[in-house]
Amino acid sequence: MTTGPGALLFDPAYHAVGRYSVEAELFLFPGTSQSGYGLFAGGHSLDGSAASYLAFLVRRDGQASLEYVAGDNRTALIPWKTSPAVKAHPGGEETVLNALALTVDRDSILVEANGQRVGAVARGAWDLDGTFGFRAGPDVNLHASRLDLRTRFAPVPEPKKK
Repeated sequence: MTTGPGALLFDPAYHAVGRYSVEAELFLFPGTSQSGYGLFAGGHSLDGSAASYLAFLVRRDGQASLEYVAGDNRTALIPWKTSPAVKAHPGGEETVLNALALTVDRDSILVEANGQRVGAVARGAWDLDGTFGFRAGPDVNLHASRLDLRTRFAPVPEPKKK
């Protein structure tokens, strides 16, 4: 995926319903854009100005965020923050792999990068049954090696205390 303007990339036949986890492996190629890239879920009306969806995004600088988009309104559920779970791109000719997961449970939303929790928030009243796929900001060059949907039958386990 090489973007000019930002884009939502999805197959309209793919839907996630109830309790689920959307997971992907994304390779970020060299570049200078600090635009976010990652996953979205709960997509509705994605072909128009009334689009709504939940997006888990990471950036080249190692920051992550979770936002809910409804038309022109964006609600930062987890504002951009540096996370040790997100692999930053060091520059040069290297590629960087980030494995991302966005989990929607009955009463919470959990986001992880590379198997480590980035954050969790209350699910709220949003309708998160819907289309899922990739979100890539402007001028981003990515390769996706997988996009998986897992249906959850049990609650997400709490992280173990250290």
